[in-house]
Amino acid sequence: MGLDDDDKAAFAELGVTVVAADGDDDEVVVIDPAAVWSSNWPAVAVFTALATQWRVVGVGNVILRLGLDYAEADRMIARMGAEADVFWDLQVMEGVALPILNEAVDE
Repeated sequence: MGLDDDDKAAFAELGVTVVAADGDDDEVVVIDPAAVWSSNWPAVAVFTALATQWRVVGVGNVILRLGLDYAEADRMIARMGAEADVFWDLQVMEGVALPILNEAVDE
């Protein structure tokens, strides 16, 4: 099922460009789905670099994420040459990500 004109207009209002993949109107590719303000880019770059640095605990047959490994976060901030204040932005991103990452646990 492809996008109709209303869907395309809604995406355009958000500044998102969508195109049909390989000329197939049933498959849609989103181009530039999220813009990041330049002032936030260092935090986003460090956050994505920390993708494998979550503290986890096994609860039955479920893995529950507790939060980022802050020691590794500090090292990554320094390694990437980011300002130390990026840590506070990481905590905000972590707080938003945790409920989403642990959503399956609640089900």
